Amino acid sequence: MGAIVVSSSRALVLACALALVGCIEGIPDELLGPPPSAQAGAAGATTAGSSSGGRAGSTASGGAGGNAGGGGVAGSGGVAGGGSGGDAGSSGDAGSGGDAGSGGAAGGSGEAGSGGAAGSGAAGGGAASGGAGAGGAAGGGSGGSAGSGPCVAVTFSPKSLPSGATSARGLAVGDLHGDGTPDLVVVHDSGVGWLAGDGAGGFAAPVPLDAGKGPSNSAIGDLDGDGRPDLAIVNYTAETVSVLLSDGQGGFSAPIGYPAGAGATALALGDVSGDGKLDIVTANYNGEDVTVLLGAGGGVFAPPKHYPTASVGPIWVALGDFNGDQRLDLAAPSQYDANVAVLRNQGEGVFGLPTLHGTNSAPFQVVTGDLDGDGDLDLAAVNYQGFDVSVLKGNGDGTFAAQKAYEVGWSPLSIAMADFDGDGRPDLATANHQTEDVSVLINAGDGSFPPGVTYKTGAGEAIVAADLDGDGHPDLAVLNGDGSITLLTMKCL
Repeated sequence: MGAIVVSSSRALVLACALALVGCIEGIPDELLGPPPSAQAGAAGATTAGSSSGGRAGSTASGGAGGNAGGGGVAGSGGVAGGGSGGDAGSSGDAGSGGDAGSGGAAGGSGEAGSGGAAGSGAAGGGAASGGAGAGGAAGGGSGGSAGSGPCVAVTFSPKSLPSGATSARGLAVGDLHGDGTPDLVVVHDSGVGWLAGDGAGGFAAPVPLDAGKGPSNSAIGDLDGDGRPDLAIVNYTAETVSVLLSDGQGGFSAPIGYPAGAGATALALGDVSGDGKLDIVTANYNGEDVTVLLGAGGGVFAPPKHYPTASVGPIWVALGDFNGDQRLDLAAPSQYDANVAVLRNQGEGVFGLPTLHGTNSAPFQVVTGDLDGDGDLDLAAVNYQGFDVSVLKGNGDGTFAAQKAYEVGWSPLSIAMADFDGDGRPDLATANHQTEDVSVLINAGDGSFPPGVTYKTGAGEAIVAADLDGDGHPDLAVLNGDGSITLLTMKCL
């Protein structure tokens, strides 16, 4: 089985919280505002739900080490489970660190059982694919078993880790060298580096990796079908995806470039065509669309196909089976238009017209998982200017109910999903840039979230969930704006 991992990233900060918190430092000038040809309500979109617009004030993604075959799905920041041909169900989440059985969603770092979906990315079953993308239900530790019993409470202990970078773009977690322990991939302004984990919460010095110009995010998965975890890096400036094939011991081939889209910022890996091979999907901020690169086998990808999102500035992408047809659909938030575009898979990796679902102001990332336990995938989007998380509950037919917002810290840029308390329901964690902390929201069991607990970190721009210390519980890693990493080790009380 090959490993699949996704990366959580701010996917470049493309907006400022005007008159509130100012702009985040270090952003390229071309990203400080709406993308070219900014037009709201492009043709072909159906609007669902409502957005509360640019609401000010303080109101309200994948484990490493999970192995996935050619059918797994990984997005920008987690690990996909499921073997080649495993269909992830749209219901059932493994407990902290558990192995998901058929149809279950495994936690961030665990290995999904037959048909299980793991990671902080797409959950839910695609044909011939278990899913985790930039936003699926994450649960627990690498190899921990599900159902170890819920925690009375959870707490996190911070520890600082140098990453070798002085800036931040994206963070991914996964088993890059095939020893069953989670590693980290850091994307920064000048390049990409990976840090080997020891399975006990420690990490080696970063090893630099080649990529294209202006890398912004990364994802890990078995792209050539040899059972080894490979790496895909999306490059904003070059508008390409770099594919680095692994030797299974932490070494990679020279990058092979494939065209993506205008201003490509984030990516997800998944078998959207249903042929048992991983495909690549990118969100293109300047193109107002997503790009699909279908896998041809052997680490080779077909020419790109582009699908409009009918919203300005799509900045993230997550994969999941939103209508129960065993095909992976996609969700892409627009930080400029304050909505999430949902595109349903028509079969063989062809996507239909988008449906738009409103969020609060400036959604940057979206994750997907069964938050309320009804067997349908839900969405949770983190809103940079809204200072909150929008939860949109799935109806099971590819549509979603109107959002309900839950307060987090100021200027949240990234979100991870994991079953922190081991009750079988995914919880949420956000990296909040301006308040320099992480908000942890524990699921009440019905997809609602009481006020969360905050933990000081740095000016967080990316967050991922995985069992970093091997105790069977999901931990958190936060990439801060200065390039440092804060590890938050979880304890079950």
